[in-house]
Amino acid sequence: MSMDRDDRDYLAAGYALGGLSDDDLAVASGLLETDLSFRREVAEYEDSLAGLAETDEPLTPSAEAEAAILAIPRADDAPAAATAPAPDSSSGSRSEAPVEEPVSLSDLRASRRTWRVVAGAAAAAVIVAVAGLGGALLHVTGEQRELDESLAQSQEQLDRAEQLLAAPDVRTDTVDMGDDAGMTVVSSMSEQVFQVRAHGTPEVPDDRVMQLWLIDDTGAHSVGFLADGAVTVDGSEFADGALVGVTEEPAGGSEQPTSDPLGVVEL
Repeated sequence: MSMDRDDRDYLAAGYALGGLSDDDLAVASGLLETDLSFRREVAEYEDSLAGLAETDEPLTPSAEAEAAILAIPRADDAPAAATAPAPDSSSGSRSEAPVEEPVSLSDLRASRRTWRVVAGAAAAAVIVAVAGLGGALLHVTGEQRELDESLAQSQEQLDRAEQLLAAPDVRTDTVDMGDDAGMTVVSSMSEQVFQVRAHGTPEVPDDRVMQLWLIDDTGAHSVGFLADGAVTVDGSEFADGALVGVTEEPAGGSEQPTSDPLGVVEL
C-alpha cells in the first residue's frame, strides 16, 4: 500500500500518543512489524512524550499550538447526516435508511496535519524544558566545583598549619602595632612556612590595605594581605634573619612598601 510522508507521520504520532481509529491502528501496527524507519519514528515520538511526562513544571503551550488545537474539527461541527424524507402514509412505503456523507480525503489529511502541528509543538516544548534543565544543572555543577576547590584549598592550608605547629623548631613572636592592635607570627625554618595572625587590626580607610612583606637580603617581597583570620605563607624560601613586616598601602597593594612598617617580626 502506497502512503505519503504526511500519512506516515500522522500514524507514527498517533500510535505514540494514542487515539488512532481501529483502521489506522491496524495500519500502524502492520508498519511497526515490517518497516524499520517507521519504528524509529514511533520511538522518537515516545521519547519526546516520556520527557514531557517527567517534567515537573507545567508547560504553557505556544500561541501556535493553542491555535492548532482549537482548529481541530470537533464532532459537533461535522455536517449532519442526510436523512430520507418522512414516510408517505398514503403510499405505505418504508423510508430509506440514513445515508452518511463520504469523508473528504483532503479534510482528513488537513486534520492529520493539524495533529502533527500539536505533536510537534509538544515535542518543541519538551526540548526547551530539557535545555533549561541542562543549563540549571551546569550552573549547579559549576558552583559545586568551586565549593570543592575552596574546601580542598582550606584543607591544604589546615594540613600545613598542623605541620607548622608540629615542627621541632616552631617559634611564636608577637609585635604591637599600636591602637590596641598586634600581629602574631608562628614560623618554622625547617618547614619553610610561617603564619601571620592579626588581632585588633588597626583601622584603615576603605581605599587602603594592610600588606604583608617578607624582607631578606634581596629586598621586600609581597606575600599577601593582613585581614581577619590567619594568613599562611608557604613556598617562599627564607633564611635566618629574614623579617616579616606589615605596611599600609593603597587598595590593591604595592610592588614595594610605600610607608613605614606598622610591625616587624624576625624569623
